[in-house]
Amino acid sequence: MEEDNKKPNRKRLYILLIVLILLIVYMILSFMKMNDDRNREQQNFDFTNYRNQPYNDFGAPVVYYQSDIERDTQTRLNKKDIELQGYKCTQFVSNGKNPTDYDSMIFYTFKDGSTASKAFASVKENVFKDITDEGTSFVQGWIKGVIDADIERYYYLNGNLIISTDITFISLNTDKEYDPDESELDIDEIRDPDNLRSLIIDTFGTREDAEKMATNPFKLKGKMIVGDDIALNEIKEFYYTYENINYDACYLRYRFYKENSKLMFFYEKRERPNDYGPATESDTTAKGEIELTQEQWSEICELVKGGIVKKRGDNANSGDCGPWLYLYWKGDKDKYQEFTFESISKELDFEDYCSQLSGIDNN
Repeated sequence: MEEDNKKPNRKRLYILLIVLILLIVYMILSFMKMNDDRNREQQNFDFTNYRNQPYNDFGAPVVYYQSDIERDTQTRLNKKDIELQGYKCTQFVSNGKNPTDYDSMIFYTFKDGSTASKAFASVKENVFKDITDEGTSFVQGWIKGVIDADIERYYYLNGNLIISTDITFISLNTDKEYDPDESELDIDEIRDPDNLRSLIIDTFGTREDAEKMATNPFKLKGKMIVGDDIALNEIKEFYYTYENINYDACYLRYRFYKENSKLMFFYEKRERPNDYGPATESDTTAKGEIELTQEQWSEICELVKGGIVKKRGDNANSGDCGPWLYLYWKGDKDKYQEFTFESISKELDFEDYCSQLSGIDNN
């Protein structure tokens, strides 16, 4: 009888034990889920996880810290608390121990994106004497307040981060005010704007920047390649001009252009042997205009293919003889036309082909 009473008690004990185990498992699973939710919530509020878009899901700007910049640039940075255009920020520069492509850049982090935007607007307004290119998140141009040099600088804004770097440095080597025709200039192309913008946007850019780069690469890259970014059938006009105003002055121009349904070629040469220039219209020794076949036009397109078109600007070496090259195309906005051949050999082939068409001896 006593043995029979023990069996139900033992059974109840087993049931209670199972319930207790299930309760413990439930509590463990609940605790793990709670931690997972907390981690997910913390991740959502970790602004550095939203580095590839201008604002996170809560409408807050991207926030960069020193660790973010060091991770992306793969270098250690020296920091200093300063003011940029009156706004407090922290400045970071490479310590130079492990050279990278980012060493020429200066990084500024502000307490938030709003302060950085205000500083960026002030930079646009007060730093430049001549802005050569700008957008909502970048500005490029010649800075003012430098006595013995001209410096072209680029600024980029994303969230609480501003990046600056010099693109071109021109040492004037003179006590006089800058003169575009001044021959004693020491020009240092510090950064290629094409590579610079691509590097910054690939590393620190927003999704909006990436979309603009994909749909309109020239807006951010600064250069376009004929045959890739510019289709050959988009070419409308091409100018080649060479002018020597010194002894044995001469002037040579080749022009290819479309006129209605016609493909045209214009040429003109002026010479003033044993004399100084500039050569005028009265010195013309050859001049003419001919209609090209589609094959001849295609030959010209193949010669300019691979060349680079960039934003048109004043050339610091304006005393040079050239040749000055300009390509006009659909979508150039009367701004992006300065041309450079893919190679010297292609430029020489172009000159030879023009000589054949015009009968002009280029020598």
